[in-house]
Amino acid sequence: MTLLDLNDRRAGALLGLAIGDALGAAVEFQPPGAFVKVTDYRAGGPHRLGPGEWTDDTSMALALADSLCDVGWDLNDQALRYLRWWNHGEYSVNGRCFDIGITTQRALARFEQSGDACSCASFDDHSSGNGSIMRLAPIPIRFVHLFPDDIRQLTDYAAGSSIPTHASEKCLSACRYMSLLLCGLMSGQDRLDVLSPDWPPLVPLREIAPLESAISEIASGSFRQREPPDIVGSGYVVKSLEAAIWAFHNASSFEEAVLRAVIFGTRPDFATGLFQLRVREKKGSQRILQVRDDGKGNSFISLSSQQTGYLLRIFGDPKGTITVQELRGGKTFVASAPSFSALATKHPKFVRESLVPVLKHVGIIPLAQDTKLPASKTAKK
Repeated sequence: MTLLDLNDRRAGALLGLAIGDALGAAVEFQPPGAFVKVTDYRAGGPHRLGPGEWTDDTSMALALADSLCDVGWDLNDQALRYLRWWNHGEYSVNGRCFDIGITTQRALARFEQSGDACSCASFDDHSSGNGSIMRLAPIPIRFVHLFPDDIRQLTDYAAGSSIPTHASEKCLSACRYMSLLLCGLMSGQDRLDVLSPDWPPLVPLREIAPLESAISEIASGSFRQREPPDIVGSGYVVKSLEAAIWAFHNASSFEEAVLRAVIFGTRPDFATGLFQLRVREKKGSQRILQVRDDGKGNSFISLSSQQTGYLLRIFGDPKGTITVQELRGGKTFVASAPSFSALATKHPKFVRESLVPVLKHVGIIPLAQDTKLPASKTAKK
């Protein structure tokens, strides 16, 4: 697999996390069957969000990604950014924290007093919410290079990312297992192989530290033997992880996987976990950066301005947006982003080596005059 393929999957992971979150936001807390089938972004829901707007899961993932980009590995810095989201609405889609899980809130309140991210979360089994697997994607994106040669370090980072808010053994184990799945898929391994109970990387994972029994049952294939209502959307980490993998494991298309995830309604935030898995299986961001026509002769990328802004927000520009226009006589599209200059200045290596190649790979060319990069690195070639 080429670096371009890997970067495409990494971009797909970031977009997929936010898209899964946004698709389920409007039907959150509603029981299955109580809402019109979800086929695209819609407004409303308990938080009265606009179409394509994300919830707490993506906000915390943004904070985690920002921390990894800015300071590297630092649990206190991660927790500080979560605290700024809770108290001041940083990383939120609308500038305020409109929803926070009880487990997360209690842990951050303790961190606000102690300043120690390693001691603020509950280790109790009854505090096994799904918050830390929902925000997990930045970990495998950043540390996929450790797979498969250093599974210990990779999974230590994954479990460590859970500690500031979700420190129960179930949560730590779920993060270790899910990070391994994501790295396998991101590395181009086949879905059936990665979800097999005999997948080779599971051997060193279990030798390093046995998976918690309920998570081990999922890794052994419990999702294959169950169907709704035994598969349920839930804020409980075990049920959430199982439901996400169930929706993903044999879906015949991206669209089918979407619908299977969102039908649960009651806690559709687990769709975030599903999309972290689904969008990078084969084509990464190509599976979601699809061109549509509005019937008026205008073509556009099927992401809202909030979602395209999210792609840039992850790497440092909270006000970034991408507008897309069709070039005359062809199917090439131009991403003209006011934020590109700031983004290129703050993260030139990322823009040059990751974002620009990914956008070009799916037929989008960042305008050279909107960046501080040489034209040969962006619009040309």
